[in-house]
Amino acid sequence: MSKQPYDGYILNVIRMYPKLKTIDAPSKKQAFWKKSVESAILETKKLPDGLERLTIIDLLFWRRTHTMDGVAIHLHLSYETVRRRRRSFLRMVEKNLINF
Repeated sequence: MSKQPYDGYILNVIRMYPKLKTIDAPSKKQAFWKKSVESAILETKKLPDGLERLTIIDLLFWRRTHTMDGVAIHLHLSYETVRRRRRSFLRMVEKNLINF
């Protein structure tokens, strides 16, 4: 898959999610972003390897403690697997941003 021109926007929405969870009364736009990411999280949890996928997202975007190489080593996965799972989550959030 090629990089989409709006991937940066989606990445920023995902990175902001921990902060959005703590806001008591988010604005309409912030509530929309939060709902989009939460929906992708619920969809991911239903997958057989969902918790592993969410660990990838957590380490890359929310904790920001690992690079993709570091996540691959930490979870004993190939770099390509981490890349595919990261991309899959991005596309779920993207779909939710479009459809809500």
